[in-house]
Amino acid sequence: MNAIKYEKWESFRRLVLSYFNHLGRAGDIELLREPNAQQLYALRVYQTPEGIFIKKMTWDSGKDFQNFQQANLSGQMNLHDFVPTITTQTCLLAPDSFRELNEHTQGLAFTMPLPPKPELIIRDGTYHELRLHHYSGHISLKWHSDLPEEWYMLQPVIDKFQALDMQFFA
Repeated sequence: MNAIKYEKWESFRRLVLSYFNHLGRAGDIELLREPNAQQLYALRVYQTPEGIFIKKMTWDSGKDFQNFQQANLSGQMNLHDFVPTITTQTCLLAPDSFRELNEHTQGLAFTMPLPPKPELIIRDGTYHELRLHHYSGHISLKWHSDLPEEWYMLQPVIDKFQALDMQFFA
């Protein structure tokens, strides 16, 4: 891929990532994971007057990258010609699961230790972000590789999200 095409890919990637920047409402909990360079997904648990839901958005970035590479583009490339491969699934969630997630996240805004020092962060091509939306704002916790030891209290939240992911979207 030449430099101009790669630059366009990066612009396209930033555009797609903006779809994953939810403006969550108070009470929403989101987990974003990019387990490899081929896929990004976001799990969001939220409550509406109609019920409690879990939603999964998945971007098949590997497929889009391959399509982008193979596109025979001459002259000016128009990003509007490319549609991201994003799938969305939504399921009704039991109130007990929602309550359990909320119990795990209560007080995290005030008890989280500082993130690890930059020299201790391993960038291995993976990406994780946990977003907690409270009435006074939101907290966004980001890490690469494994969860930092200092943030051990996030593990029950991550485990619950993974269990819900397997239960509803496997």
